[in-house]
Amino acid sequence: MAELWGEEGDFIQPRSHSLTLPTVLLAFVEGTLGEGWNLNSPSSKSAPLHRREIFGWRRPEPRRRPQPRAMPPESGFADLEMGDYVVHVEYGIGRFGGLQKRILDDTEREYLIIEYANNDVLYVPIHQADRISRYVGVDDHPPQLNRLGSQDWHRTKATTQQAVEEVARELLELYASREHVAGHAFGSDTPWQNEIEASFPYVETDDQIKALDEVKADMERPRPMDRLICGDVGYGKTEVALRAAFKAIMDGKQVAILVPTTVLAQQHYNTFSRRLHPFPVKVEMLVTFPQPVRTTPDSLRAGAGPD
Repeated sequence: MAELWGEEGDFIQPRSHSLTLPTVLLAFVEGTLGEGWNLNSPSSKSAPLHRREIFGWRRPEPRRRPQPRAMPPESGFADLEMGDYVVHVEYGIGRFGGLQKRILDDTEREYLIIEYANNDVLYVPIHQADRISRYVGVDDHPPQLNRLGSQDWHRTKATTQQAVEEVARELLELYASREHVAGHAFGSDTPWQNEIEASFPYVETDDQIKALDEVKADMERPRPMDRLICGDVGYGKTEVALRAAFKAIMDGKQVAILVPTTVLAQQHYNTFSRRLHPFPVKVEMLVTFPQPVRTTPDSLRAGAGPD
C-alpha cells in the first residue's frame, strides 16, 4: 500500500502500532484492528480502516496443527484382517491368522499368529508387533509364502539390498554430475512477486512457508533445481507451484504445469487464471481430450505480456 500510494503523494511510512495516530492526511500503521470507524470530535477527525475494508476479504485464523499422540502397540496391526498377507522382517512373507493367548512360564501373553508355507506357524509377541508390516505387492496376484527355516527370505533380502545399493550409487553419481552443470539463476523477488503472495487469501502453514523459501532459494542458485514437495490434500502445494511459476515468468521464462488428469488441469487452469488476472500474464490449457467449457472470461486469457 505504501509503495503504491507513493506514486500519488506524501504519506507516513509504515510504523508500528501506536495509540496516537500522526496528524497527517494519510498514514500506514502496522498493528491490530478489529474493524474501522469514523472519529469526529472538536479536536480531531480521522477514519482508521482495516485492511479487510480496503481489499474486501479477510484472512482466516491460522490452522492449528494437531499434536501427535503416542500410538499404542496394537495400532500397527489393528487394521489387519484374517488372511491378510504380512511380512516379518526376519522370516518373510506369511498370512495373518489373528490373535491368540498362550501361557508361557506361568504367564499369559497375547501373540500374533502368522501362517507360513508347509503349515508352519509363527507366534509373535504383541510387544514385537513393530517387526511386522502389511505386504504391498506390485500387482493383485497373491505372493508366495516363505518357509520357516529356509534361506529363501534371506536371499531375497540380500538381492533387494544389492539392488537398493545400485540405485543409490546411480543417484549419487547423477547428483554429483548435476553439481557441475550450470543452470539459470533467477533474480530476486520483484514487487509483483510480493503482491501476488500478499493476495493469497489464507494463512500459510509453517511447512508451506519453509517449502516456499527453499524453492525460491533453489531457483536463485546457478544450479538445476530438483525438489520434491509432498503434502496432504489442502495443505497448499498448488500455491507453492504458482508462486514458483510466477517467479520464473517474472524472469522472462515460460512455465508448464504438468498434471495427470483433465479434471485437475481444469482446476489448475481456473486457479492460475484467477490469481494471475491482475498481471500481464497469459494462461492457457492444453489437454489430450476435447477441452471442457472454460469458466474464465476471455479477457483473462487475452492479456499481453510474457507467456
